[in-house]
Amino acid sequence: MKTILLSLSVFSSLALFAQTGIVWGPSGDVANSTFGNDYPRVVMDGSGNPVVSWGGGNKMMFARWNGTSFTTPDTLSESGVDIAHASWQGPEIASHGDTIYAVYKQTPENLSSSGVWCVSSVDGGMNFGSPVLVNAFTVDSMTRFPAITTDENGHPITAFMKFNPDFSNARWVVTRSNDYGATFGQDVKASGWSSPTSEVCDCCPGTITSNGSTVIMMYRDNNSNVRDSWAGISTDGGNSFTSGMNIDQKNWVLNSCPSSGPDGFILGDTLYATFMNGQSGDYEVFYSSSHFPSSTGGAGIPLDPVTAGDIQNYPRTANSGSNAAYAWRENSNGSTKILLRYTSNINGGLIATVDTIAYDYGVSCDVTMSSTQVVVVWKDFNSGTVKYRMGTIPGVGSIESQELDVEVYPNPSTNSWKITGNLIPGQMYNVLDVNGRVVFSGTVQSTGTLLIDASEFMAGIYFLRTETGYKKLIKE
Repeated sequence: MKTILLSLSVFSSLALFAQTGIVWGPSGDVANSTFGNDYPRVVMDGSGNPVVSWGGGNKMMFARWNGTSFTTPDTLSESGVDIAHASWQGPEIASHGDTIYAVYKQTPENLSSSGVWCVSSVDGGMNFGSPVLVNAFTVDSMTRFPAITTDENGHPITAFMKFNPDFSNARWVVTRSNDYGATFGQDVKASGWSSPTSEVCDCCPGTITSNGSTVIMMYRDNNSNVRDSWAGISTDGGNSFTSGMNIDQKNWVLNSCPSSGPDGFILGDTLYATFMNGQSGDYEVFYSSSHFPSSTGGAGIPLDPVTAGDIQNYPRTANSGSNAAYAWRENSNGSTKILLRYTSNINGGLIATVDTIAYDYGVSCDVTMSSTQVVVVWKDFNSGTVKYRMGTIPGVGSIESQELDVEVYPNPSTNSWKITGNLIPGQMYNVLDVNGRVVFSGTVQSTGTLLIDASEFMAGIYFLRTETGYKKLIKE
């Protein structure tokens, strides 16, 4: 069932309240159309601020949230190097606190000398180092579709599709760095689990995720044209892959690549995945839960059952503990929407309703989240921009929340608030307006105090929100 959102006014200017309970702010542009808009990807830095990458003008572009808007985009790919990107594939990013990694594929793709490159930042994306060649040990092979995650210590683990020089024997390989992206080791094969003769679907991107010593590579398989999504499993941090499992169980027979790959995250001993499958005759997005210690893949469940004429694709997912969100594109009744489904406890299933994030012109999308916020980005083919929308998750700033035991001075204030009391040093906080929009984010200082500059805030009521409660703030 599609959810109709209730608006306080027009959709473009005020927050929208969804049946999932998420309070959505208005949509906005990450950057103007001159910077391109292909294949946007979003993660959060150590303070919970979103950072976004995408492909534009044959370059890898990057922008970060500064508390009120996104910064002017930077180019992360090396000068003079063109990169591969389209609406369905392109560069990828990962974060570990304020360490940000970005990977991209050099073009022309059919040259073995066109490598996969990684750049990194240790200050939340304000500055990046020089590109490092990821596939230094495999320069005699063709490569495509880089993907990236991090281990528990913040070292990058990368994946890419690899071919023989004649473009045969398509397979996914993984290589990791043990020095924070300064060098990468020999790659190891992560695919090929459906049969000894299977290859991978060579036009479908993949995703890699990790948790502790477990690393899982998700990809679309090609076993005599059965094109289900599979997962290669490593229990030693990505140094070797010793098992795999079918994570969609649809047995989709197709003679050509659909150019759409899976995504997922690990929670406990379970991989929660999402993917598109068309075995029923309709392109439809699903989610599944798979127990990876036993290599038992789960059967796909529709994220939102299609109706006549609906076409769904490009699903993405993110989690913060047991909180999880799934976003995807749907063509329906002549419009191209971005939809989202949410749960506060993925172990208990998803909330039955679906939120509409964008009502038209959406293409590929991505989602990230913290314990207090959900951020969705997508390609808008009408404006030519990457667009974003931020939502406050259920309970944040609500009247049911516990009021913080703190003192605020002055309150009301014209310039700033000084906040002292029961605050945890290093804890993340958000300042929300009355519509639930995050207008400022940061972390509690080491002294356990806060000084929030309110000089550029409009007059009105705001809420300081932490994981343990809220406090009302007034700006004159």
